Amino acid sequence: MAEKIGAVNTIVNENGKLIGYNTDGLGAIKALKDNGFYIKSKRVLILGAGGAARAVAYYVAKEEPSEIIILNRSVEKALELSDKIGYEMNVACRAAKLDEDNLKRTLEDTDLLINCTSLGMFPKVDETPIPKAFLTKEMTVMDIVYNPMYTRLLRDAADVGCKIIYGLDMLVNQAALSFEIWTGLKAPIEEMKRIALEALRRDLP
Repeated sequence: MAEKIGAVNTIVNENGKLIGYNTDGLGAIKALKDNGFYIKSKRVLILGAGGAARAVAYYVAKEEPSEIIILNRSVEKALELSDKIGYEMNVACRAAKLDEDNLKRTLEDTDLLINCTSLGMFPKVDETPIPKAFLTKEMTVMDIVYNPMYTRLLRDAADVGCKIIYGLDMLVNQAALSFEIWTGLKAPIEEMKRIALEALRRDLP
């Protein structure tokens, strides 16, 4: 899968051969399942078309959604990614420009929204990719931004009544998967999450 994604974040030496893995997408899927969300037959909206969005989109496609929609400020990158995923993963996938008109139209019947842009990341914590008025309580909202943990997007989503999933969950999960690939040992995931939370709190302004 890392070859399809075009990026690796974990490398191991297996009998003199370097093997690369990408744990970002798996970490996102585990975060969703740990929070009780299963993608099969659901409509998924992904914001962004960069490296993280690519990894997330490929693993979302593996879970057999009814459709994936990719919105990105550069529509060319979004179209390139959606075409690749649609062809390689045999899933309904389309793309459009990330703007208010497309957001409003697409969000009307979205089951899961995943923000894979950097909007809302420290220090620009007041930024959000979506106007609060476009969110509906029927959707689940995941933000892969983990600093701050409680982004403006997640605050707005919680206010509306959406189920929210933190970027920290994905971060810890992908790190745990990398640990297990490197060591062959089960990752101390709760301890890893505790340490990550402490580090984020320490860095608060």
